[in-house]
Amino acid sequence: MSQRKLETLNRGDRIEGIYLVEDASLKTARNGKFFVPMTLRDQSATVKAMRWESSQEEFRDIQNCPFLRIEGRVEEYQGAPQIIVDRLEPMTADQAGLQATEFLPRTKHEIPELERELEERIAALQNDDVRQLVVTILARPGLRDRLRLSPAGKAMHHAYVGGLLEHVISLVQLA
Repeated sequence: MSQRKLETLNRGDRIEGIYLVEDASLKTARNGKFFVPMTLRDQSATVKAMRWESSQEEFRDIQNCPFLRIEGRVEEYQGAPQIIVDRLEPMTADQAGLQATEFLPRTKHEIPELERELEERIAALQNDDVRQLVVTILARPGLRDRLRLSPAGKAMHHAYVGGLLEHVISLVQLA
């Protein structure tokens, strides 16, 4: 079975793959057994998942690792797909051979193209003082990398990898 994009899941599907754990909590059912409701993510979507008959140890492992290799099945809960996790293996980024940014939504534009656009907009600034201020700020060590990888907001506002770079371009355009 190959890695499935979460946006393609349908009720009745089997799923196997590595996904980013966006959030997870440990709860106790009426029968006294532990279960873990969680949200899994890839670049295409986030999906609720449920691990029944879990344990405190398993939950600690989930909390300590950003990725899960899962096997499970897709059911529907409250009108949306939900993964019932039959097997899981918590994984670090090194174990998974992945970075968290690979699982986050991304800008629709190519990052180098956005960087060129930013440079062009900076060069076109009429006010020398403003241009120098922007150049000085963007020259800070590590800032360009963070611009490429960071969202501008958590939920609504350019909330994807490269979103902060898009936002800065729009601000420079206003200057």
